[in-house]
Amino acid sequence: MVSPVQDMEGVELCGTLKNVVAIAAGFVDGLKMGNNTKDSTFFESCGVADLITTCLGGRNRKCADAFARNGGKRSFDELEAEMLQGQKL
Repeated sequence: MVSPVQDMEGVELCGTLKNVVAIAAGFVDGLKMGNNTKDSTFFESCGVADLITTCLGGRNRKCADAFARNGGKRSFDELEAEMLQGQKL
């Protein structure tokens, strides 16, 4: 099924995420780790569910949000120090 999507930025983001996952899948194949590493594990809580949760409210998303909102005028180092109390992106 093909359906038009008006959210151009969202389409670009999904395409980027797809490519990151494809690169990881290539490493799995190249290291001969088996299909279970790509399939079964991907659908466990450490896979897609963690990806979605992190994108909705994780510390990396929060820092990127703050970086974009201030137009990149504050560095990630500054944002980490303020928002993450010693943790890193």
